[in-house]
Amino acid sequence: MEINKMKRNLLLGVVLLIVVTVFIWVYKKDSDATMPNVSVPISNEIKKFETVIKKDDLDLSLSGNNSSSILNEFKTSEKISNSGGSIQLTDVAKVDFPSGSLDGTEVTVSKVESTDFSKDFDDTAGLFGATGQNKYQVTIDVKGTQPMKATNVTLTIPGSLTALAPSGSELRAFYTLYQISDDEREKTVEALSDRFAVDAKTITISLPPEAFSSEASNGHSVYQAIIYLGFTPTARN
Repeated sequence: MEINKMKRNLLLGVVLLIVVTVFIWVYKKDSDATMPNVSVPISNEIKKFETVIKKDDLDLSLSGNNSSSILNEFKTSEKISNSGGSIQLTDVAKVDFPSGSLDGTEVTVSKVESTDFSKDFDDTAGLFGATGQNKYQVTIDVKGTQPMKATNVTLTIPGSLTALAPSGSELRAFYTLYQISDDEREKTVEALSDRFAVDAKTITISLPPEAFSSEASNGHSVYQAIIYLGFTPTARN
């Protein structure tokens, strides 16, 4: 009798173990079938996030400026061959590259309202007695290389700037100059030597190659020139 009881208990134990095993297997199978595969979406979202970061970084580098400081921007792009060419942003600027200056290079001309650029002008252009800064700046972005020759830029002068002209002043164009040494990086706004009447409708300036700097794009291979308009006291002969 005792032996039969032991056999019966052992059999019940085996049956119980089988039932529990089957239950666990069925539960796991159903869970796998109904549980969403989260690894793929998470992976995709990570990739999307990385793409956005890279894109934002590129946009910032091309503008050469913190995007939060840009209030407004309007631009156009063209490729300039080795034989030279021009690119025009209507009612803003026409940029002419001579033969041999570039070689199949993409160029972007932009009309930019930037608080950072305006601050740069206020901080250093005062050395020339500059006043009445234009509301916007003109930037020229050249991909991959600095122009080999001087670049002619014809600028349309807005009436809003003309109205700011102080008595006894001349219209001037300025550009950002980066001076780099082993332990120093200095950025200043320099005046071009040309002087124009305050009521001029258009002016043509010549930008030297050093006006285009990759420093403006944080070391990325985009050479940017930043052009400002303002007034200085009339030169005495």
